[in-house]
Amino acid sequence: MASNAYSLAIAELVIYIILILAVGYILLRHGKPGWDAWGFLGIFCILRIVAAGLQIGAGPDGVSVTAAIVNSIGVLGLLMGVSGILLECSRCNPRNNPKMARMVASVFHIAAVVGTVLAAVGGSDQASAISSGKPVPSDAHTKQVAGYAILTVGVLFLTLYALYQLVRIRSVSGSGGAGGSAAVLARRLLYCVLMALPFVIVRVLYSLVAAASQIPSLSIFSGSFVVHLVLITLVQLVVVLFLIAGGLLSVGIHQVMPPAHDDGAGGDSRRGGSGHASRFEMVSSNGHSPNRIAKQEGIDRPGRRGGRRERHQGRRQERRAGRHY
Repeated sequence: MASNAYSLAIAELVIYIILILAVGYILLRHGKPGWDAWGFLGIFCILRIVAAGLQIGAGPDGVSVTAAIVNSIGVLGLLMGVSGILLECSRCNPRNNPKMARMVASVFHIAAVVGTVLAAVGGSDQASAISSGKPVPSDAHTKQVAGYAILTVGVLFLTLYALYQLVRIRSVSGSGGAGGSAAVLARRLLYCVLMALPFVIVRVLYSLVAAASQIPSLSIFSGSFVVHLVLITLVQLVVVLFLIAGGLLSVGIHQVMPPAHDDGAGGDSRRGGSGHASRFEMVSSNGHSPNRIAKQEGIDRPGRRGGRRERHQGRRQERRAGRHY
């Protein structure tokens, strides 16, 4: 397995160097709304490059335990990237609540971080025990299983949320204007995410089964090369390729994104002023006069009465000034 792992590390190094260039291009073309999504995917590619470098540094006949730990941590970047892309898609739907979308992303991020930390700590303890010839601590196994269980639940939840977003985004995909154009691009990106999510589930389920069963051939650190090649390397590569394809198919999405969802701001920001201006813009649609709306809102709107009052006050001041002199 050692020589095969060495050759695989060289191949991964070359592949992910190319892929990180593609991710960087997408990051620039998607603008600020996509920084979180594609930034995390870029971090995942960097961690894969680092892990491949560590494995190459171990030599043709060596196995780097540190590289295996870095690979397990790298899953966090992949999950964060998928979550960020879903958040970017939700911003293209003017009917979505941006606060709810950010709350869902935050909850998933917390679950992903907690699960990854538990799995990484448990895996590190297990790797240290194996390398030193000592028995594996029982709490290391518990931490690993708990961590990957949290990640599995989080990915399943993310899949349901992606399907929900697809239903929502399809309801506005045929509408005209910037919102409709953004929805079309977001739907392309969302389809690619949905095609990638089954492979993400397979990747996380493999880690959960490997940690829970303790089968030597499934071990993340000393398992079969074929298992590592198929269930880790190829599965993750397919996920990244799907996401990159979606990013390329939706280039320029931030340019047609609805303003209210472009930067997560409220409805007033897209009107270019306070909420009072929109009330006066609605005069023709609701039939109320501007003075009536101003009276309801408590806004000082100058009118005919206001002008007369100001003229009377000016005349009084002139009379008082004449009497004084």
